[in-house]
Amino acid sequence: MDRLRSSGYAIDDPYPIASHDLPQELYSNVIELIQLQAEPLCTPPQVAVGALSAFNLRMFNAGETTLTSKGNAPYRLACKISPINGETAPEGERTDLLIDLPPGRGITQPLRFRTPDHPGRYRLGVYALIENVTWLNELCSFEIDVVEETDTEAGFAWNHTDVTRDYGSDHLYALDLIREWVDLDGATQPKILEVGGNMAPMVERLGVRAYNLDVDPYGLMAGSIFAGKDHHVTNIVGDGMNLPFPDGFFDAIMMFATFHHFPDPVALLRHLKTKLAKNGQIFLMCEPVGHAFAESNYEAYVRELEHGAYEQAFLPWEYEAMIREAGLVVSNNVTDVGSAKIALRSPS
Repeated sequence: MDRLRSSGYAIDDPYPIASHDLPQELYSNVIELIQLQAEPLCTPPQVAVGALSAFNLRMFNAGETTLTSKGNAPYRLACKISPINGETAPEGERTDLLIDLPPGRGITQPLRFRTPDHPGRYRLGVYALIENVTWLNELCSFEIDVVEETDTEAGFAWNHTDVTRDYGSDHLYALDLIREWVDLDGATQPKILEVGGNMAPMVERLGVRAYNLDVDPYGLMAGSIFAGKDHHVTNIVGDGMNLPFPDGFFDAIMMFATFHHFPDPVALLRHLKTKLAKNGQIFLMCEPVGHAFAESNYEAYVRELEHGAYEQAFLPWEYEAMIREAGLVVSNNVTDVGSAKIALRSPS
């Protein structure tokens, strides 16, 4: 939309601004218009006793009013944790919405919860409330295991570093890792796809013939013009969830800071898996690690959400859960500060 605006088109922001302060007597009418659908992206594995943790909640506003955590009676989410035997759960940690959520909009919202001080099997219920007005219905629930110590051997080994890189340097380092993890100089020309490369695909720097698929025709058109006639990357307008290639076609499918923009990342991985040749790999490069909350004042992140981009970030255990659910395994990984680089393959 920014590119279209710069070319002279007048385009309004896609989502309205909520009314943040309503007279108290009007909230009963607003409550009747609220209908929020929610489910966890992944359910947490074992969680240590007395720990403040978080998970991602996929939400969709199916109601008729904009939900906002601003104003004199903010709309908030909370987790209530109770033993499986049904004892009443105390009020849990509150979480503000990252942005105002208008009707018809969905986001992935991280949600905090604090585990009890005693180990056991518990029920975690997700609730909505209008602060200072009323608690609303339970949105969803699932069971968790609260343990004295989490099992550090349960997942795959994360190769963590304490290195921090800027955006450009991080992408160049990711390319170096791909060269290390893939034989690009073999006798057979590998078939390579980048998803979401737009006008400056990273595969262009690999020096091999490759495909670059993106939903933005304007970006791809500009990229083709700048690259010239000897361009060795074929640009294709298409949907990453429905690749226009036969099954088993690619030796490598790469994404650079792209995976987290897909609303259903597990479904994406399952689809990409069908397009891999035998011994092919999927590369999730320069992906965010951690959760962003409203009070962190991450202005760029919030601005992208407000303008309609789908933004989300994952903890290491969420990456593990999504990879496992998609039927893939990790072949290599490096996780710098805030940036994961993960190579995936089908189980042997």
